[in-house]
Amino acid sequence: MICLARPILYEKRPLWGEGQECHTLVDLRPLSTRDSRQLVREILHRVETVPDTLRDLIVSNAEGNPFYLEELIQVMIADGIIFPNDQQWSVAMDRLAQMRVPPTLTGVLQARLDALTPEERTLIQQAAVIGTTFWDGTLRTLRVTGQTIESAVSVSDVTGTLASLRQHGMIYSREKSTFAETREYTFKHAILRDVTYESVLKKARRSYHHQIAEWLIKACGDRVIEYASLVAEHYRSAGEVILAINYLCEAGLRARLAYPSMLNESIGFYQQAFELTSTQKVELAFHLSEPEIKELLVSIIRPLAKLHLASHNYDSADGLFKMVLALAEDLRNYLVLSEAYSGLSVVAQTRNDQATAGHYHALWLKTMSRLRPKPSKPEKAASPSFGQALTNEAIRNLMRQIDPSSTHSESQD
Repeated sequence: MICLARPILYEKRPLWGEGQECHTLVDLRPLSTRDSRQLVREILHRVETVPDTLRDLIVSNAEGNPFYLEELIQVMIADGIIFPNDQQWSVAMDRLAQMRVPPTLTGVLQARLDALTPEERTLIQQAAVIGTTFWDGTLRTLRVTGQTIESAVSVSDVTGTLASLRQHGMIYSREKSTFAETREYTFKHAILRDVTYESVLKKARRSYHHQIAEWLIKACGDRVIEYASLVAEHYRSAGEVILAINYLCEAGLRARLAYPSMLNESIGFYQQAFELTSTQKVELAFHLSEPEIKELLVSIIRPLAKLHLASHNYDSADGLFKMVLALAEDLRNYLVLSEAYSGLSVVAQTRNDQATAGHYHALWLKTMSRLRPKPSKPEKAASPSFGQALTNEAIRNLMRQIDPSSTHSESQD
């Protein structure tokens, strides 16, 4: 198996693959001058004789970057310096001296975008907002300043314009599509997509991201879990962080109902939602009051704590239950408070910390007394293990919220 990655992988995970006998790291170095010249000859093999001036200009500017080299040749084709014909290509050397070579790869790619027709540029910009992989069905639904893209580019033109972008070597068509009744495309290179995305006005980006999220929700149907992260990312990029969080929580709930087969997926969705509350604090504060933000946090951290408990991640569960505890105290939500005490008691019991378990048990009993009528003295006296019975009931309630199938198994006991 061969895997490709950018150097940033080792910045985030410096020990990736270390200590595995089957793992071999191969660094892709810049092409040598000889190899760069060979690549130029291969790309321009239909030119009878590649002028040394042209070849050296391309090689010296590329500095061993094959993608830059290929894209610079494409710019020369667009500028009329290189003429591609069916049989033999030709070079207009008189135009070469007038060419201003962009000093960076970004500049080269921007020059290629500038050379496109308005329709081509609009469509590839919209595609860039969708992502490195995109679909023609999405493009046909996007609106520009209240008008559908079809008002500027008809449905047949969308197909034709995509075909034109393929001829320019900027996108590829895939044989199979993720979604029915659509054609799937991908950018030639992630850098090209990034440069194109940055050329889109920020106001337009937000509008596109919202529309793309809505399209994905309709297109994915019952496959909410599969595309939840992508939908949430588009909502976040649209500046609609609350919608992003709600969608992730919905996906987390659906995955939780599939317990235990999708326990990790459920944790992942709730964790993403929790991280958004941290990275998007300003956006949340703009839309919600402080108590509402706390309620939102409870709705995320509460199930996340239970899921970590079910997966035996006791340290994580302990920290999350303590967060729930603090939020519940601020909100004076005694039901949530009782769950937090119960969860912390269970965690303490798994660690054989009877003192801490007893402490939270006592707090749980005190909180539960606010939620249900107190038993009569004879009833309490008749049950020496009354407190333990309540604890067991709380644990069963906790587990029922994590594993819906536990209700059935309990009824058989």
